[in-house]
Amino acid sequence: MVQDEKEFQKQLVLHLEEQGFQCQEYVYCSVGIADLVVDNAVIEVKHWVERADLFKAIGQALLYRESINKKLDAKVICLSRLKDRELEIMANTSKQAGVEIIFWEPGDPLVFEQKIWNVPNTYQIDDICSLSSLCCSQLLRYNRCWAIVTETYDYACKVQLWNGQIVVANQHLKNLNLSSKERQEILSMHRRFVELTKCQLDPIDEAQIEFLCRRPWFTPRQKQVLSAMEAVYDK
Repeated sequence: MVQDEKEFQKQLVLHLEEQGFQCQEYVYCSVGIADLVVDNAVIEVKHWVERADLFKAIGQALLYRESINKKLDAKVICLSRLKDRELEIMANTSKQAGVEIIFWEPGDPLVFEQKIWNVPNTYQIDDICSLSSLCCSQLLRYNRCWAIVTETYDYACKVQLWNGQIVVANQHLKNLNLSSKERQEILSMHRRFVELTKCQLDPIDEAQIEFLCRRPWFTPRQKQVLSAMEAVYDK
C-alpha cells in the first residue's frame, strides 16, 4: 500500500526508468516546480485526490509544459480512482485541454509512447551560468545568481547554488562565458560560500552571500567582507 504522494512518485519513477525513460524530478521553471519530466512528457503526480484537485493538476501540467517545452506531452498520473461518471467528465475535460489523465497503481503495467525529440542540450558539466526569468515565490531569490552545472538532461540542468542543488529548465540558464581566471575565482568563492552555509548564519550574512552570488567578479572590498565573515564563523 502506497502511504503518500512522495512514495507514489518514487515508485512511478522506478517503473518508468525500467522502461528506459530518463526521469528528472522537481524541475524548476518560471511558473513553479514540475513533479516529473521524462523524455516526452511533463507529468503531475497525484496520490489520492478529489475532482477539484485533478482540475488543478491539469492546469499545472499545462503551465509547466508551456514553460519547459511546448512539444512535450502533458500528463497527470494519479492513484485514486474516481466514480465512473466523474471519470468520464474528467477524461473529456482533460482531452479538450490536451492533457492525458492516467490512473495507475504500483505493480500494474504503465505504457505510453516513448517519443524522443532529441533536443540538444548546449550546456556542459562545470559551465557557470546565470539564472533568469524565475517568477514563482520559491525561486525569485535565485534570479541573476550564478550557478554551476553538475548534470545535464534533455530539457534541463542540475545546478549547484551556494545553498544546494536544483534542477532548472534550460531556458532559465545563460552561460556566462567566463575567462579561465574568472572561472577559477568564482569556483574559489563558491567553495568558501558553501563552507559558510554549513554554519548557522545571521540573516544579514546570508543576504551578503546571496548578493555576492549575483556577481561574476569581486572587488577587493567584497573579498575583505567575505574574509571578515569567515573570521566570525571560524572558517
